[in-house]
Amino acid sequence: MAELRALSPADLSGVLRSCADVLADHAPAVDALELTEEDLLAEGELPTGPGTVLARGVAAAAAAAAGTADLTRLGEAVATACAGGHGRAGRFWAAVTAGWAEGLRNADVVDGGRLALMFEAAAEGLTGSDDGAHPGGPAAVAAAAADAALAASDEGAGLAEVLLAAADGGLAELERGPVADPDLARRGVVDATAAAFLLVVDVMASVVTGEPLPELPSDPYPSDPAAGPADRYEVRCRLQPADGADLEDWLVGALAELGDVVHCSPLGDSWTVEVWTRFPGAAVEVLCDAGRPRELHIAVLPAA
Repeated sequence: MAELRALSPADLSGVLRSCADVLADHAPAVDALELTEEDLLAEGELPTGPGTVLARGVAAAAAAAAGTADLTRLGEAVATACAGGHGRAGRFWAAVTAGWAEGLRNADVVDGGRLALMFEAAAEGLTGSDDGAHPGGPAAVAAAAADAALAASDEGAGLAEVLLAAADGGLAELERGPVADPDLARRGVVDATAAAFLLVVDVMASVVTGEPLPELPSDPYPSDPAAGPADRYEVRCRLQPADGADLEDWLVGALAELGDVVHCSPLGDSWTVEVWTRFPGAAVEVLCDAGRPRELHIAVLPAA
């Protein structure tokens, strides 16, 4: 599929539909990032997590956008449909869509500059929820994505480049969480709500560039809670090496220090990487040091 230079209302509606489909597939894996040992051992259903909440919110956004031929009305419809979000993830998504509605006002198409304004408005709407004490959290990640998108737009970048910059900026902030937040560091995970948001951005980038959508995760958590909590995560991606990076020995060695390297080899101008680890945040950090992870997939592995 050819790269999209700008999004019409129908294009944006289709992008949101793709985001909803992928979020629905990945919701259990994202939810698992916040599951505790007590959750897994308790009787009854597992608690609803950020992945499920965001999946429902994006599905509501996609449904509201369908058939809307004007971007101003599309933004308003999406914001209205998502305004009643509950919990941390629901309120976050409500603020994001409200910001996007503001950025879409009076727009004919969504190009790189308009998209950067949408990310900026969303980040500004989240300012009140960011106390500065949660690096790698949703508000911080949204702000980092917006800053990167605006910087790219100021340099004349197009739609795809702005989206990729937002994804890279947000990911760099996301990986700060396990380093600076004691709770995330103890569990070796990234913030689930922020991760779900970046998955939305990644899907948007995939649709715009015509690249494959993130793959369906497998075995997001143990099917039998009585078997105990899962303690390892599958981290998989296609890695675009940084300019001048020599990954032949360094990347495998760095990942091996974090867990079992299932696959790490060049494929064309990129690398395919899969590692099983208790520290997915640290694994993502290694990948970002090596280049740009694309089609990033994180899923909880069943307990042995």
